[in-house]
Amino acid sequence: MWLYWFVENPADGDSRSYYLDKRYKPVLAFAYAVTTPITASLTVDFRDDGVSMMNDLLAITSKHNLGVIGRFKSDNHIRQESVISMKLVAGLGDARSVTVGLKLEEV
Repeated sequence: MWLYWFVENPADGDSRSYYLDKRYKPVLAFAYAVTTPITASLTVDFRDDGVSMMNDLLAITSKHNLGVIGRFKSDNHIRQESVISMKLVAGLGDARSVTVGLKLEEV
């Protein structure tokens, strides 16, 4: 199952959250920006009930408008009834039209 977020202007803040009705584990994440950030990398964090699921944050740079990551915390199984959110952590001013996806597998 994939969860998706679209943020036209990252400086406007975060987007929606998802409520999960089953147990899952994260397997892959991506972020893509039509307009890449110029001054700083745009970093993305995925959170399970407010706690980061990432070992390393996903980043989009001025030279690469697509970022993909498959490393998550090793003990990270998402409980049933968890709320999953995406947080844009840094580099919010320049990037535009950002699409972010998180692939989950049922446990």
